[in-house]
Amino acid sequence: MSKLDSRKTLDRALRRPTNLNLSVEATRRAKEYGLNVSRIAEDAIVEAVRRREGELWKEQNAEAIKSYNERVAREGLLLAKYRRF
Repeated sequence: MSKLDSRKTLDRALRRPTNLNLSVEATRRAKEYGLNVSRIAEDAIVEAVRRREGELWKEQNAEAIKSYNERVAREGLLLAKYRRF
């Protein structure tokens, strides 16, 4: 699945009932504070998926990134002469 497809899948409009085993104390306190446990869990899962996708992208593109960095170290930035800082 591509990242673009993954973003569609992570869309909040698409939902599925899911059972989670959570700490009794954590859920009690969340309820006490009026926190939406489902939303918090979903947000954490979405963030973990995005972080993992970023890690995978870096792993899959490590050779290209290394090559680019070596070229910049050797030749400098392509438009560096136009920089004003």
